[in-house]
Amino acid sequence: MRAVVYCWSPAKASYKRMPRERSVSTSPAVNLLIDIGNTRLKWSLAVQGKLVQPGAAIAHCQLTEDRLLVEWRNLPTLKTVAVASVANQNIVESVFSVIQRIQPGVQLHIVQPLKQSLGVVNAYTEPEKLGVDRWLGLVAARHSGLGGVCIADCGTAITIDLLREDGRHLGGLIAPGLKLMMQALHQGTAALPDALGSFPIAPANFTEAAIHSGVVLSAVGLIREVIGNYAPNMQLILTGGDAAQIANFFPANTRLDLDLVLRGLAIVMMEIE
Repeated sequence: MRAVVYCWSPAKASYKRMPRERSVSTSPAVNLLIDIGNTRLKWSLAVQGKLVQPGAAIAHCQLTEDRLLVEWRNLPTLKTVAVASVANQNIVESVFSVIQRIQPGVQLHIVQPLKQSLGVVNAYTEPEKLGVDRWLGLVAARHSGLGGVCIADCGTAITIDLLREDGRHLGGLIAPGLKLMMQALHQGTAALPDALGSFPIAPANFTEAAIHSGVVLSAVGLIREVIGNYAPNMQLILTGGDAAQIANFFPANTRLDLDLVLRGLAIVMMEIE
């Protein structure tokens, strides 16, 4: 089954399936890939399924149309713009509005997960309910040549997905990310402070550092528990905003790939061109 994309209809502010068009140009097509997570937007250009010229991540609190106009005003001529989003639809519509202003008429696509595509079999009984970021991570991992993998995305939420060497998704787990765990302690108790900042991971003699260590080691322990019980022979891939911090607690052969979702998006767009 081939990958499914949906074209954005600005007149109705909705998504509908559209026929694919093939370019007759002999020059490699340039696509703009956009990964809209729960707290940040990441983007990159892609040519022939490979990421080129990745842009800086933009926090949602800084995400305005003016900021995007500045960020994208010097882009080359694009064939398509592809979006993977787990955020509010208003953000997607703002992004597409900016693109239409700087490159009117460019093809605009939003990518959705499938039951089976690109060598991956989705474990979800309702495949559309798997987060598209998780789906694209699975696609990227499947095409990495690593065999069976355990993907831990350490972002706003921590998601862990297991993928067999034959491409069969075994399911996953979801837990709060580091910041959500810290916020829960601060908001759900009368005396615990908001543990902002960076502290050594060790038994601590003041509360902020104790919270920080407890939260980080909770995430590390979750990932280790999943590996030990369900994925002892799988390659660990870490991605997401807190992945670099978490990677310090795992062996040197752990793969740290902060652009995993964008790589999956590039593979999807390559397949449909």
